[in-house]
Amino acid sequence: MSTENPEIPPIPCIAERKHWWLLCYAYTSMEKAIKCCEMIESFCPDNRHPLFSPLTVAVHAYYARPFGTNKGAGKLSADLIPKERTGIHRWLLHFRDCVLVHTDANDSEIAGRPMHDVVYSLDDTGREFSTSDPLPRVVSYTDAKAHCVAMALVFRSKIMALEAQYSHLLPAVNGHFLMSLKESEGLFVPHILPGSDTLHYK
Repeated sequence: MSTENPEIPPIPCIAERKHWWLLCYAYTSMEKAIKCCEMIESFCPDNRHPLFSPLTVAVHAYYARPFGTNKGAGKLSADLIPKERTGIHRWLLHFRDCVLVHTDANDSEIAGRPMHDVVYSLDDTGREFSTSDPLPRVVSYTDAKAHCVAMALVFRSKIMALEAQYSHLLPAVNGHFLMSLKESEGLFVPHILPGSDTLHYK
């Protein structure tokens, strides 16, 4: 009779949990960015359409989420971006970080001037403050959609590899679960989706 201990199923360390969490976050972020790109294609014949500006902000904001610092999980490394895609990746992040969602008043290294200016206008009807929004071409977001689709495939393949490695830890019953980043808890814990009563901050 063998006295050897049975093989202990692997458990992800905290670094693996965080990486897995970020990959799932990245995948869902790409899905949201793709939907916004599709809305631009469907509803914006040109970059002067009133929906173009808010939709482009959403594309850049969703895309950048997993690559920005997250207090609980860190951020995804740009090493995951294929070399042939680094240009569009940099554009999507730069417009989020320095132009649309967060504004830098300094000169852009790329443009050689501020990309999002506060403008003081004066004419015969009066004076006002405004901001000048850089206007990419609509077709730029067809390119952005293709990039997000490609990155979603990258993230999904890595998620599937983790699911295969730790299949014994995946939920076995229907429901909603949080991926826990606490080593003292199981990998997935039950989750109650937030409702309107929990979204009113005191």
